[in-house]
Amino acid sequence: MTALLQHGVTAQAEARPDAVALVFKDTRLTYGTLEEASNRLAHLLKDAGCRRGDRVGLLMPKMPTAIVAMLGALKADAIYVPMDPASPAARQARVLEVSDCRCILAAGAVGPVLRDTLATATLQQRPVIGWLDDAIAPGADAAPAFTSHDLTAYPATAPASSNGDGDVAHILFTSGSTGLAKGVMTTRTMPVIRSVPLRFPRFHAHPAGRCKPLATRRDNRSLTNGHPSTV
Repeated sequence: MTALLQHGVTAQAEARPDAVALVFKDTRLTYGTLEEASNRLAHLLKDAGCRRGDRVGLLMPKMPTAIVAMLGALKADAIYVPMDPASPAARQARVLEVSDCRCILAAGAVGPVLRDTLATATLQQRPVIGWLDDAIAPGADAAPAFTSHDLTAYPATAPASSNGDGDVAHILFTSGSTGLAKGVMTTRTMPVIRSVPLRFPRFHAHPAGRCKPLATRRDNRSLTNGHPSTV
């Protein structure tokens, strides 16, 4: 099987677990920590009912938790759907209605956004809410089914996976400037993903180097701009 998006971090965690994978303000995560945290989350998502192809919304600002959430969703055989906390509730509701997320992972000061989005969206079933922020408590309206404190109860090893080369990795929604926001699906082995390692020589990247992502997670270029810093 072709190497999938999430396999890059796993390979680095096995080769050099103590190397720094992410730097965000005063926070540093090693590859080993990133791997274990995303594995625990993947197990939890599966336990919460996520199955292959289910969508998992990510409602959080740029932060290390967002990378853990992306990888955790992929390892759970799910599809992650970035939700920009700065977007209005009507747009967020559109994203939920189209993607039909089984679960929403939230972190940061997004309680009011989450509340308004759920109140605005017309859904057949309310998504399972997972709160992944230790510093900010979820609002009373969030009613999370699980929090980051529950992660320690799950294995740090990767769960069994049935992902294939053609499985969708994520759904990115357009801005909707010409009408309704539309979802763009990216598979786990599309050229945009396979091209990431090919960019390293161009930027003289090396194992001890750093890469600063500039695009937002909602941006269609977020994979190529964001993931070289971790894989």
